[in-house]
Amino acid sequence: MKRYIFAILYGSMLLNLSGCKEQEKTEESEIFRTNDISLNGNEAVEEKEAESTKIHLDITETSEGESKQETKQGEMNQGEVNQGKNDWQSSFYGVWKVKDYKTCNVSALSEQEIQAILNTQVSYYEDHFLENGALMETENFGYEFAFYTYDELSDEYRVDLSGWQKENAEIVEGIISDLNECFGKYFFVAGQDSLWIYYEGVFFQMERAG
Repeated sequence: MKRYIFAILYGSMLLNLSGCKEQEKTEESEIFRTNDISLNGNEAVEEKEAESTKIHLDITETSEGESKQETKQGEMNQGEVNQGKNDWQSSFYGVWKVKDYKTCNVSALSEQEIQAILNTQVSYYEDHFLENGALMETENFGYEFAFYTYDELSDEYRVDLSGWQKENAEIVEGIISDLNECFGKYFFVAGQDSLWIYYEGVFFQMERAG
């Protein structure tokens, strides 16, 4: 009887030990599985972060590239605009003679004086100015420029210049620096071959001589 009871107790102990080992294996398996899931999750997060960083860098590089391209294009366009605006700065160089004239509402010239000016020729160059072939001396030769529209010019000088202006473009006023008052000191560039001279309340339309 005692052996029977001992056998039962011994068997129960073996079963308990076996159960504990199985439980330990199960717990270890769960721990390994959890760690594996955690590692896989971290790798996935890191991979997504790396991909997100790459996408952000790609977008940043693309934006910077487009920005540089736009800046370069803007500089080119600005250069073209400046080039276009500077074309007139030498377009008036050469010899000019009077073609027509129009008086302002107030003029200091008599008709006889105007008729005498009609035979005058002027010559503009980069570093000197001639009137009827004679060099007009200045202390510091140079040109000063200002900009007008046709309407602004007409309103300020009280003169009707219709028929002279082929298109309503910007008109450039030129003044020869440090030159005494004379015919040709004040002029207006209205186009490649369009020059007007203002003198004592009269506008003279000029044309190239020769």
